[in-house]
Amino acid sequence: MSIVVQLDGRKRVSLGRYATSDTYILEVGPGGRLILEPAEVMTAAERRALDSAALRNQVATSFASNEERVPAQPRVRATR
Repeated sequence: MSIVVQLDGRKRVSLGRYATSDTYILEVGPGGRLILEPAEVMTAAERRALDSAALRNQVATSFASNEERVPAQPRVRATR
């Protein structure tokens, strides 16, 4: 699909109803062609977790388990 868009005075364009995501990677191609690719941003800690084979295996094992999970009970602090 091709549409004609007009830039505003600050060189902005509204994607309006055409946008499918809130975050994009912008690539400037040959001849000034602008390519927007939908993206998801993650923290460095999330990246390290995804790169950890041990953690991925632990999560997979947890999801594969048929045990019903019971929420932890809050600890009650003794008062003096």
